[in-house]
Amino acid sequence: MNTDASNGKPLVSAWLVGAAALLFAGTLGLSTRGVLEETAAPSPDHSLMHYQLARFQLLTSQAERAVENFQRAIAKAPDSGGAHTGLGTALAALGRYDEARSSLEAALRLEPGDSEAQRSLGYVLMQKGLIAEACEIYRASLEQSPNDVSALNNLAWMLATAEAAGHRDGAQAVGYARRAVEASGMEHPTLLMTLAAAHAEAGQF
Repeated sequence: MNTDASNGKPLVSAWLVGAAALLFAGTLGLSTRGVLEETAAPSPDHSLMHYQLARFQLLTSQAERAVENFQRAIAKAPDSGGAHTGLGTALAALGRYDEARSSLEAALRLEPGDSEAQRSLGYVLMQKGLIAEACEIYRASLEQSPNDVSALNNLAWMLATAEAAGHRDGAQAVGYARRAVEASGMEHPTLLMTLAAAHAEAGQF
């Protein structure tokens, strides 16, 4: 086994790190998932392994397990903006919005302008009913990633359907909703529903 000459601790072998990246990309099968889980468990010092495993778990609807591994990654690498973003996103998936907001705001302090953290924070604020703040964050996210379909659609939906009239803007909603449809490259039912709501708010029946 490879070891760190300075302290004798085992190093994660290069192929395991590569396997984590490939698994995250969806190019390897579930057997590799088992290898990652078995390797990460007895190797608490390796923040990268826990981070990659957590990303995979988040993508495969294992949010609770993802939270645990993102927390392990942060414990070893507290300045990792990506790990804080992942933790916040996983917490949001579990409906733990206050905790998610705290993690995502920490991520943005570490990496200001990170569009993934902004998008996730926008979703959390939207779920908490903080529409003005959510719209502001989504607009900031779109400055970095102008074709982000999720951000475009959620922003359009809020501008079209917000309970408070002062938060609604039909013309802007139509613009964002059209961009979402164009960026997606397909007429997804959810996007079309948002576009219809935007036209209705704009009085374009």
